[in-house]
Amino acid sequence: MGRRSRSQRRGRNPHFGNSWCEEFTTPRRNKGKQRHVDAWRKLDADGVDLGNLGIFLIDHRDTTAPLVVEVLGDFCRGISFEDVKKGFGTAGSQKTVWLDDRTSFPDLEGSGETRKYENPLTATGALRALDQPRFNHETLHDAARRLVYVEDLSPAVIYALAATASSIEVCAIRNAIYNHLAFEPCIAVKIPSAGFRTFQLELHLPFFILRKSPPPEKPHDKVNKKPDRGWTDLSFLKLHSFDSDAHSSEPNEVWSLQEAQISCVVTGTDDWRWTGYGFVDAEVDGLLAELSELEMSFDHVAAGEIEAKHPIRRPRDYWVKVFEIRVGKVTQQYQYMIHKLELAVKQYMDIHPSTLSQRPGNARDRTTEMKAAFDWALKMMSVLQRPHDVLLATVREWEAFNSQDGDIGYFYDPDADDSEDEGDIGCFTDSHADALMRAIEARYRSMQNIKKCFLQLEKYHGSIVALSKKCSNYQEALKLRLTLDKKEAADKSEFTSLFTLLFLYPVALAAAIFSMQQEAIPFQQSPKSFMLTVLILMIMVYVTQLLGKHALPWLRKTTAWWIERSESEDISKLVLGAQFAVGVKPGKGASQEIALVDEESITPKTLGGRTRTWTTSWGTATTVGPGD
Repeated sequence: MGRRSRSQRRGRNPHFGNSWCEEFTTPRRNKGKQRHVDAWRKLDADGVDLGNLGIFLIDHRDTTAPLVVEVLGDFCRGISFEDVKKGFGTAGSQKTVWLDDRTSFPDLEGSGETRKYENPLTATGALRALDQPRFNHETLHDAARRLVYVEDLSPAVIYALAATASSIEVCAIRNAIYNHLAFEPCIAVKIPSAGFRTFQLELHLPFFILRKSPPPEKPHDKVNKKPDRGWTDLSFLKLHSFDSDAHSSEPNEVWSLQEAQISCVVTGTDDWRWTGYGFVDAEVDGLLAELSELEMSFDHVAAGEIEAKHPIRRPRDYWVKVFEIRVGKVTQQYQYMIHKLELAVKQYMDIHPSTLSQRPGNARDRTTEMKAAFDWALKMMSVLQRPHDVLLATVREWEAFNSQDGDIGYFYDPDADDSEDEGDIGCFTDSHADALMRAIEARYRSMQNIKKCFLQLEKYHGSIVALSKKCSNYQEALKLRLTLDKKEAADKSEFTSLFTLLFLYPVALAAAIFSMQQEAIPFQQSPKSFMLTVLILMIMVYVTQLLGKHALPWLRKTTAWWIERSESEDISKLVLGAQFAVGVKPGKGASQEIALVDEESITPKTLGGRTRTWTTSWGTATTVGPGD
């Protein structure tokens, strides 16, 4: 049989809706030499200079989403490009950038030539490094494959990226920064449908870190230093009771739930010219400035699990490997969070069961304890809501990516299933063909591991739902118990009142009567007369109580009816008191006289002849006709 074409082999792709463009598999002429800010200034030479950031936030078609412009503009407020260029403030002091530039081409063997950097770099140092021509430099090697890792993305670093981004990468960088700041999940591949084709592999994983940490410091100025992440105090859960080294923590540290995000975006023009950007919060990987020189020789976009001198060449293989590493760490964080929260909920409900009102002790104290438990459940459900929403959105992103027509199709390579054919790998030497097949197999294994991680994340999402439901049921049980306790207390109070009224009050009243002088009492004082008096008083109180119980509702009803009737009559008088008159057109040869309504007697005063009463929308009127 003859060799099948790539398009024929793609027919076997189960995700045929999306396939890696064939033009990405061969080196292409580099069209991304010019920086975006320089290109814009040439196109708009007579316009107003918007500054590097302003130009970065727009493109020549003016298609940037307004929300992206607003979020990035607000975050970078209070700092200028000149501050970054001259190294003022944190731009020249905080080392938060790791950079790796290497040569890359099809026949390359080994790790490739690199550009030497004193990692980690400040924002000013990154600006100077990225400002150098990427290709055809007089003294430096080509930076065909570039990795940029940023810890705690700051406005200063954004300015450095904005000023040096090439025209073909600016959209990818802009969207990557927005998604990282917005704390939004995204797993997608973007390839333009027209024009010069580039690829954009996006990975944004927001998640939560449960740990002991001091409360975040309030900023003293209006300049942002890092993305604004949520921080929730979990001291009310008393997680320290599960902590084996509770005494080793700092005095101001408390258990908390910290928002964190990992972002990795790979963009380029082909399998040999591309850039990988990694934006990671410091709470995830720690501080770059505290790492040793040896640790700096590892790829930090991949969490330091790949040696930089043994790079993964192709962008899809690299992105999938980073995805596998990072989602594994996210899964571990969710696992730990769920474990701790389940322990805390179980411990609290064991100590404060919904039936705690049955315990012996003061009723008021029990009610106070139940109200505190009710508030605790409400607070716990509030804590669970945010992880629930974020994890659900992340899982849905994966489901869309992994669907039949999802972007996972871009990572399917028919060459792996057609190794017996002289497919596209036939243009390589045997060693390169073997390396390519091994890379494709490794990519597929990574995808399988990613799928397993998301099965775990779906399980953890179900655990969060179950915890929230458990707290909700606990809260409902407490609410019902509080209602029953109130009814029980009311019943006891009613019994006590009746007992006092029917028994104690007659005895007390009889004792008061018999305490008077004999001359004031019309009967002889004796034990028999005392008992008889008590009995008579009991009967009187009982009859009075019965009358009050049965007669009062009737009396209230009668009184309400009488009041309503009186108000109705008053309204009628007011209407009739308007003294309106209604005329009747007289017949031929007849004259009719008008009767006026007397507002006091409501009796028609005839001016002569026969009277006739009419009912109108204003009240009752009477007309007088001629007598018989």
